[in-house]
Parts: sequence; structure tokens; C-alpha cells
Amino acid sequence: MKDFNIELVKECLEELASISSQKRLWLAEEGASEYSSFNEVYSQLFEDSALYEVLQTGHLGLSDRVANLLEQLEVQMLNFDDEKPPLDVILSSEMEEIRALSSSILQEPPFKKPSKS
Repeated sequence: MKDFNIELVKECLEELASISSQKRLWLAEEGASEYSSFNEVYSQLFEDSALYEVLQTGHLGLSDRVANLLEQLEVQMLNFDDEKPPLDVILSSEMEEIRALSSSILQEPPFKKPSKS
């Protein structure tokens, strides 16, 4: 198993949660210094970070709640029709749901750091 890269997971969730990041990255010309796409962020989130393996074999420090939310996100992304132009993907109601779920995951530990009191 590859090492679990939780920082990459967080970066991908931040991209999925932000319409402005999606417009900046997904509408950029290929070859631009920063470029991404729906498929690229999916691959980074679940494959490159080793998150898919973590969800299959044990949660490796993730709570059951966070693991369940990440599994829901994977299902939403797998069921998403990404064969549209990038702007249509970004503006779709399904992508709004993915952004909302990604935002809620970012509010959970270990992604949200506890506030210092």
C-alpha cells in the first residue's frame, strides 16, 4: 500500500469545495502553470493520495463519520457525468452537491484543526 497522503486529500477537497478554484484551474488552458479537471482531482483524491486503499482496508486515523462522508463523495463523483464542457461541469447542480459535501468534510477533523481557546 502507498503511504496515505492526507495533505493531498485536503488539497483536493479544497478544490472540490471551491467554485472559484474550479473556474481558475478547470478552465485554464492545458499546459498552463496550474491546470486541473474533474477527472484529475478525482484521481488525485482517491488514487494518488491512497485514500481509496485507506477506505477499503481501514480508516487509518479517519473517524467513521469522515470515512462515510468520503465514501459518499466517491459515489457522487463516480456517478457524475463529466463528459460535458468544463464550465457545464462546474455549473451543474450535481457539482453543487459535490462542493457542499466537500465543504462539510473539510469541517471535520482531521481536516479542520481545532480552534485554540
